[in-house]
Amino acid sequence: MHRYEYICYAVLVFVAQTWWQALPLAMALGLITAAIGFNVQHDRSHSAYSNHDWVLPCHL
Repeated sequence: MHRYEYICYAVLVFVAQTWWQALPLAMALGLITAAIGFNVQHDRSHSAYSNHDWVLPCHL
């Protein structure tokens, strides 16, 4: 997932020259970033990172 975020960012910064090129890239970058954040929070709520209680507050 991070690979797509890096690609969208690089194309947005270095390739896109007009607003109609930048708009879909910015929208895709926002959706990818939100998906990564949702995935981290979702896995944390299910204790997918660790079964130890002392590890979970570190992810807040």
